[in-house]
Amino acid sequence: MTDRKIAARIDAAVLDFERQGLFGGQLVEAMISHLPDLQGLWDRVSERELHDLCLSYPGFYRFAALMEDFSAQDQAMRSSGTHPYQHLDALKEPFRSEVNRLLLLANDLAAVSGEGKKHPLLIDLWREDVKRLLSGDFAGPMDKGAVEILTATFGAIEARL
Repeated sequence: MTDRKIAARIDAAVLDFERQGLFGGQLVEAMISHLPDLQGLWDRVSERELHDLCLSYPGFYRFAALMEDFSAQDQAMRSSGTHPYQHLDALKEPFRSEVNRLLLLANDLAAVSGEGKKHPLLIDLWREDVKRLLSGDFAGPMDKGAVEILTATFGAIEARL
């Protein structure tokens, strides 16, 4: 998928969620499956290209700005020792890659579902992969706190599929 298509898909999702009255933290929660795509764009494109995407897609711009604000708040809380998840380490491989894969897949499933095309078998397979990850059957057990956060995250995503 091209960078413009990714930005357009993020833009459309933001606009749709905003029409539903979701803003701020609620928008971030609803858009969590788009984070790997947003991160990929940040890693891939130049500042000029990012600026052009933001001008072309206002929903994309709002989501990117919101995530920058959340990231700054996250760093400030970590620096001051007030972060609620200070005790958790970052996810290590292969868990990190699997979480990204599941987020991207959920994003794709939500996109085709929004086009009126449900794929219950694929959604069931996604659920099974999530269950394997969270149960420890994927690559062994994860930190209990990480499992709790991911359980809530994937539960919110599943509700939207």
